[in-house]
Amino acid sequence: HIFFLFFIAGGSCGPALKLDFAVVAENFKENKSFPIGSTVKYFCRSGYYRHHGLNASLTCIQNQEWSEIQEFCIRKSCGNPGEPENGRLLVSGDFLFGSTINYTCDEGFKLIGESSRQCEVSGRKVAWTGGLPLCQSISCLPPPDILHGTHNGRNLDNFAYGIAVTYTCDKGYPLVGNASIYCTTKDGLNGVWSGRAYCGVIGCPSPQVENGKTEYGPSGTYRYNQRVTFGCNAGHRLIGSREIYCQVDGTWDPPVPRCEQVIGCKIPEIQNGRATVSQALVKPTGTITFECDSGYLLKGNRTIACKSDGMWDSPVPACVMEVQCQLPPCVKNGNHNKQEVTIFTNGMFVEYTCNPGYNLTGERTIYCTDSGTWSSPTPLCTGCLAPPQIANGRIETEILGDDFPFGSLVTYHCDPSYFLNESATIQCLSSGTWDQPAPHCKSKQVSTCVSPEIQNGKITRFKVEEKST
Repeated sequence: HIFFLFFIAGGSCGPALKLDFAVVAENFKENKSFPIGSTVKYFCRSGYYRHHGLNASLTCIQNQEWSEIQEFCIRKSCGNPGEPENGRLLVSGDFLFGSTINYTCDEGFKLIGESSRQCEVSGRKVAWTGGLPLCQSISCLPPPDILHGTHNGRNLDNFAYGIAVTYTCDKGYPLVGNASIYCTTKDGLNGVWSGRAYCGVIGCPSPQVENGKTEYGPSGTYRYNQRVTFGCNAGHRLIGSREIYCQVDGTWDPPVPRCEQVIGCKIPEIQNGRATVSQALVKPTGTITFECDSGYLLKGNRTIACKSDGMWDSPVPACVMEVQCQLPPCVKNGNHNKQEVTIFTNGMFVEYTCNPGYNLTGERTIYCTDSGTWSSPTPLCTGCLAPPQIANGRIETEILGDDFPFGSLVTYHCDPSYFLNESATIQCLSSGTWDQPAPHCKSKQVSTCVSPEIQNGKITRFKVEEKST
């Protein structure tokens, strides 16, 4: 191959671009820069073929950038791989290099082989991985024989998916269950019969549980699918299923449970703490108390009791590392109920109250968390905001500062030569607002009017009347 480089002073491009579909020629792989006008040739990667209408190269142009990338290498095709009999091909894109296809079988058939294939490089070509899978019919074992009855499938050798058989019972033996059953599947691979039939069973025998009792469903006879629920006497616990059902063959499923005598509850172990008892078991109705090592706090019930079934009445507590919070924040116009406490550890609560005349905003109670911070932002005790100032006047109040409790009175006075045109006193309400807007101070000076002008006339006399204020 012959490569032509054209050099133009005054600029260069960086290393040759890496492309998904092509590799740069060996001559230029180590070059870190290329002068403007340089041309670099590429070769198609495996799985691609050359587009003969385009140049397989890039050129460093005047703006010191590589020329526009054109897809001069095209993905090769693996072709249509075909479909299995009684199945179908699932294609999300195309049959080109890098694609993946999936297979699925029709209802009643199971896939034998790989469910997906990829179009990959094979020598100088591309080909699908693996082989075409098979869709094999799902079938069931022969239907079960029953005493005092028969079914109509005895002459069949294969029981494929969907095939049905019907049972009949001998005279004098009633049929219980499904007269007709069919071959189906639960997992898409193995065939199972849809139900069961039985001849001659009217019901199930009465289930007996020593040291136990029937809590639901006691009866003299138990028919197909009837439910019975059991419980154990005090000092015993149930081993097995609490609920059982009468089956078509006269058996119980799950099997009848049993009640086992409870000796006691096993003492649980907790990390960084212990139970304050020495024996290994606690008798029913007995209790144990837990304590934690120094530097740890108990989380949960300190005392738990052993129940008659050998279980504890509450979850076992845990010992968590003791963490301290800073002193609870102070609240202006309020206080909290733990003023005498100097150390606050995780789990401790603090409740805030406000001074008379102030409302509490936020969470009244906060607690020290396991991370050493308080659970909520500090609440606020608020009254009314400072009353508004007025022009040419002043405020008279006994309150110092900017917080005014509910019921506070504020009186306004005007400067000399001004008078109030509204009520001089406003009051702070429990809603945190003032009962009325602030008044205004008006000037006592007499205002003058501009002499009126009339068309085609004149004023012949003035009369001034003073208005008292």
